[in-house]
Amino acid sequence: ELLDSLEPVGKFYMCLFILYITLALFVVCNIITGIFVESAMQAAKQDYDSLMHEAALRKEECINEITSVFKALDADGDG
Repeated sequence: ELLDSLEPVGKFYMCLFILYITLALFVVCNIITGIFVESAMQAAKQDYDSLMHEAALRKEECINEITSVFKALDADGDG
């Protein structure tokens, strides 16, 4: 229907209009994909940060437990 209105101006402008619509759709799809990828990257970064925080807490717990074991073994304090 829309292309029919362009028929009087010629085939060149009909093809140009189709190319314009195709590129516009491509741009919109590309923007939407970029938004999804950006949100996925932010979610992955938050997951990584929380994993690193948990690993640091576990490491600190292990260090505290090992320190207490060594202090208990060295009761007289001579090393």
